[in-house]
Amino acid sequence: MRSLMRREFAWITIGLVLFSDGGSTTAEEKKITFVSAEVRYIRTTSGKVLNKTVKLDKTEAVEKLVKFFPTVGRQRESDIAAAWKANVIITLTDKGGQEYKVDTNFEVWSEVSGDWPVVGVGFEEYIVELFKE
Repeated sequence: MRSLMRREFAWITIGLVLFSDGGSTTAEEKKITFVSAEVRYIRTTSGKVLNKTVKLDKTEAVEKLVKFFPTVGRQRESDIAAAWKANVIITLTDKGGQEYKVDTNFEVWSEVSGDWPVVGVGFEEYIVELFKE
C-alpha cells in the first residue's frame, strides 16, 4: 500500500511540475527595455516638499534607475500593500512608447497592486544626486 501511495504521489508531483511550468518564461525573456524616465521628487524622507521633475534620456541613467525596480512592467500582484505616501513618482517609457508608473517611498515601491522592496542600496542617494542644483 505504501509503495502504491509513493508512486501516486510521485506522479502527482511530476504532473504538478509539468503543468505549473507551462507557459512560464524566464526573466530574461520578459525583460523590458526602457528608453526614458521622468522622475518626480515630491518630498524628502524628512518631509520637505520639493515637487521637482527631471527627465532622463541617457541609457545609462535609465538603466541605473531601473535596477532598483527589476520587475517593473511585469504586472506582478501582491496582497502586501501599506498606506504610505510616495516620495518619488517615476514614469518609465519602453521602446514601444508604453509607460509604466512606479511610486516609491525609498524603501518599497508599487507599480499597480502590491508593495515590493527597492533592490540594492543607494536609491535615495541616487535620487538626491539627480536633483542637485
